Amino acid sequence: MTKFNERLKLSVVKQCLSGKSTYAEVARRNGVSETVARSWVAFYERHGVAGLRQKFEHYDAQFRLQVLK
Repeated sequence: MTKFNERLKLSVVKQCLSGKSTYAEVARRNGVSETVARSWVAFYERHGVAGLRQKFEHYDAQFRLQVLK
């Protein structure tokens, strides 16, 4: 489970991009750091909503062993 869900991330991004509040104010209201809010906005600007989704990559033991060799 991720610490912050996609809905919260998108809400923070939209609040930041609206220009009505500073990044610091939005971050404080939503319980995240200003740095995190800025990174979510950057991901959103580059990749859209997909940039806010959690990316999971699970590799099996055989693949990991092959990479190490």
